Amino acid sequence: MKNRKIKSIKRSKRYQDRIIITFYDKSVLRLTEDAFLLQPYAINDIIKESDVSLLNKDMRIREARDAAYRLLGYRMRSIYEMKIKLKTKGFSSNEVEIVINKLEGLGYLNDMQFAETLASEKISNKKVGPIFVQSELKKHNIEQAMIDKIIKNAYQENKILELIKFHINKKIKSNSSMLQFAEKKKIDSLLYRKGFHWDDINTAYAELDLI
Repeated sequence: MKNRKIKSIKRSKRYQDRIIITFYDKSVLRLTEDAFLLQPYAINDIIKESDVSLLNKDMRIREARDAAYRLLGYRMRSIYEMKIKLKTKGFSSNEVEIVINKLEGLGYLNDMQFAETLASEKISNKKVGPIFVQSELKKHNIEQAMIDKIIKNAYQENKILELIKFHINKKIKSNSSMLQFAEKKKIDSLLYRKGFHWDDINTAYAELDLI
């Protein structure tokens, strides 16, 4: 089995906690400072190929984990979204799964918490309906049973008819007790885009005496 001889050792200019080892065959090994302190290599040391492979594997996992932490630093992420993001950054499926499992175990990734937060924010900020919320959650590969539970709970606090009435009252322009056809058509279109069911929309119109 091929061994490698160290030509130079230096600290990374970009990442201060990274050590860069260059071999005489021009290949490069990256280590965290912690890993280097555990095994303080010196110039002209010989490293077995099997050890290089293990160190590379460990470094890749650490880099994937660090990338995940940076992503979580911006906002919460679903498990599906995190997998896609890490794979896009070039990490293998195995590396991604190891990191995902670790983050789940630490509680940093939790699809239920993510989905509840996303649904709450969409309803609170955009006053959207259940169809819209379901569509958004499906983009994150959230299980249907979880989606159904979250939607049921979310609209117990945010009454669907009140949300619909909010949009209707905001868009009404005429003083008439009856909506003009063109005006109602525009409001219908808005409410449809907002993700409300037609039965609920018509009920809201009726309660407002607009139909």
